[in-house]
Amino acid sequence: MASGGMTMTVVDHTGRSVVAELRSGTRRIGRISITANVDLDTETTPWLAAALPLAMYSDVPLHLNGPVDGTLLRSAPAITRFLSNWHPGLHEVPVTADSMPEPRPPAKGVGCFFSGGVDSFYSVLARRSEITHLVFVHGFDIDIDEHEVADRALRANREIAEQLGIQLVELTTDIRRISDRYTDWGVEYHGAALALVGLLLAPILGEILIPASWNVDDLRPWGSHPILDPLWSSESVRFVHHGADVRRPRKVALIAQNPVAMDHLRVCWQNRDGSYNCGRCEKCVRTILNFRAVGAQGACHTLPAEVSTAFLQRMRFDRNSQTHARENLNEMRCLPEPDRELEAALVKAIRRGEIYGPIGTVRTRARKMLVRIARR
Repeated sequence: MASGGMTMTVVDHTGRSVVAELRSGTRRIGRISITANVDLDTETTPWLAAALPLAMYSDVPLHLNGPVDGTLLRSAPAITRFLSNWHPGLHEVPVTADSMPEPRPPAKGVGCFFSGGVDSFYSVLARRSEITHLVFVHGFDIDIDEHEVADRALRANREIAEQLGIQLVELTTDIRRISDRYTDWGVEYHGAALALVGLLLAPILGEILIPASWNVDDLRPWGSHPILDPLWSSESVRFVHHGADVRRPRKVALIAQNPVAMDHLRVCWQNRDGSYNCGRCEKCVRTILNFRAVGAQGACHTLPAEVSTAFLQRMRFDRNSQTHARENLNEMRCLPEPDRELEAALVKAIRRGEIYGPIGTVRTRARKMLVRIARR
């Protein structure tokens, strides 16, 4: 390995719990732990995904201390090329490993990452006859220290899995304690985190669906992408980006017909006051408008039936969520009985959101610190 590079090493593995350590020379950058209710893969392969974006920020080589699947290792240059084309702060870096193990046949299970939101519910219902496992991760959209919200979401997901006749895989990880110091979770890192988890589930899953966040006509730099997601695949695990051909209102129209989804839908990422869905954040509001836009107002039991015009006028949608807000606006204008006052309020909220700025300076300083450490 080249001098000044990063190394990733699995330091503890007890079947259903694994810890890996990221180092730069003799300096420890941090540890990532993951626990699950199923056995996790023992190879080093999954940890390539967790470490690669950080090595790319530091512009240093990455070495995995252990065996890494040959298919993924050979895809690493394409992954770094793809990500570096998105972000000026990401650089193409070489990736090496101690060895490449003999290929293993894929497991028969088919999984789907499942947060309980619109995109994941749509993917599960659209591919219900094939999916054998739902994959829920505490520590991704729900903070690792948010135990009350996580417990409620987990209970709901257990009920969903039972009612749909699908097994639930439950995982907990502290990965964002490292990744959030240096990267933007949505735009830059969460796809790699999904790949880490999916590859760890190689003993039971041979194919894993990653529900699409964006329609193919609205693609932009984002951690999960129809071109990027399959590149994280190994000989044993194939990632499938699912649902990019369907816009969010159409997804809502499908899940609105399913009682299980309407009893348990969870879209909120702010979880104010420990709420399951706060009903006030932009994601909750635009989902409420989704149901109105497809003529299913009040169908979802976990969200308010409507949002007031006065409240909507005070909102602003950031640059990412403006696309979804405009989808709602277009659908609402086509309703048999449109609400012109509500439409006007939505237009104002979209325009107001255009003032949102770039990533904050705290994360920028953390990135520069990581680069200095890695290059010593």
